[in-house]
Amino acid sequence: MSGTNDVPELAPRSPTRLWLIGGTRESVELAEALRGQRLPFWVTVTTASARQMYGPGITVQVGPLASAEMQAWIWQAGIAAIVDASHPFAVEVSRGAIAAAARCQLPYLRFERARGSSGAMAPAGDGDRGVQSVPNLAALLMPERLVGQRTLLILGYRMLHYFQPWQAQTRLFARILPSVVALEAALGAGFGSDR
Repeated sequence: MSGTNDVPELAPRSPTRLWLIGGTRESVELAEALRGQRLPFWVTVTTASARQMYGPGITVQVGPLASAEMQAWIWQAGIAAIVDASHPFAVEVSRGAIAAAARCQLPYLRFERARGSSGAMAPAGDGDRGVQSVPNLAALLMPERLVGQRTLLILGYRMLHYFQPWQAQTRLFARILPSVVALEAALGAGFGSDR
């Protein structure tokens, strides 16, 4: 993992730090609370743009951390517990952290957004004209939901390829992080820079 603050080579010692898996608004709030309590912690994020969300004095590492690397990183960084406040679509990161926590016999805590909170899909209500909630991707990929519609997709770049066959039948827009891999996935799925 490379980043703005690479993990130094640490000698083995008793774990003393929390690992906050971040990149969300809520993780910034958690980091500020941890700093206010003077608890030692590391924050990891995937992109340089996510790094900018955290204030000075917070150690943030930038870059993907593969599941196979997590156990060694936990040992090197002196991690005592994991607090996962990653995005709900960061499933692979969470699975890797859960497995690493189990192998290292560490507590794993997952921050879950309340349904209907900012960033989570809320059921459509009277004030949400045009907003539709669907239970899964298959329920969305139906002609009656997509054909002739203008649809904003906020579901992560890894899902965009499912919408490529629909590009000629509907007007699709995607909200993605400004990373090379996300932009390449969007362009490959037929999303132009205007969408």
